[in-house]
Amino acid sequence: MAEDESQASSQADKVVLRLKPLPNTPIIKNSKFYVDKTRKVSWLLQWLKQNLKCEANESVFVYIQQAFCPAPDQTMDNLCEMYGAGNNSLIISYSKQPAFG
Repeated sequence: MAEDESQASSQADKVVLRLKPLPNTPIIKNSKFYVDKTRKVSWLLQWLKQNLKCEANESVFVYIQQAFCPAPDQTMDNLCEMYGAGNNSLIISYSKQPAFG
């Protein structure tokens, strides 16, 4: 019972990220995962660069609701509260090229 409660409380401190590639962008194998609510967009950008095997001079762009780029200092919790898809879930599109403007 205590294990169930600790697991539920640990998931309460997390946001479910669902990553969607835009056209001409490599697909990440694990596109759904849990991250701490306190993680920032800058962390996600670095993580995507590593997983997409980007060169040092390449950029990665992320979009909320396929419309705008969040600021690098935004937290996942803040974005989830404003633009979440329900159930503490946030859908983020990513690309190696600017896509929306």
